Amino acid sequence: MADNDAKMLGNRDGYEIWYVPTYEAMRTIGRFYKGVSTQWCVSSDDPSFWFDMHDQSEFIVLVRENLQHDEFDKLAIEMQNGGRAFDEDEFLVWDVENEDDRACIDGLMHYAWELFIDNGERRKGL
Repeated sequence: MADNDAKMLGNRDGYEIWYVPTYEAMRTIGRFYKGVSTQWCVSSDDPSFWFDMHDQSEFIVLVRENLQHDEFDKLAIEMQNGGRAFDEDEFLVWDVENEDDRACIDGLMHYAWELFIDNGERRKGL
């Protein structure tokens, strides 16, 4: 994953917590990492979703350390405000099936955001 600019920020509650700043990294982690493929538009073969529709968002991806082969094995946290502040109204959580499913990680979402802030990196232009 590091070869595609993704950076593991830490682990908690059985999840690896990844900062994913590039389309290539999102495509790899969303479709190939650990043999689980998601339905996320930002990890599809069409890069316009990443570059045109989600260009102002930052992404953190949670991947279960031990897969359970359900919709919660991978979760993408989209921070529509670029992650500048923790605002649950501007954070979306997408499960493997691309359903908005924030209830499964309420406490973990804030922790992952804090790791993102401590990391200090941002997508270009944000």
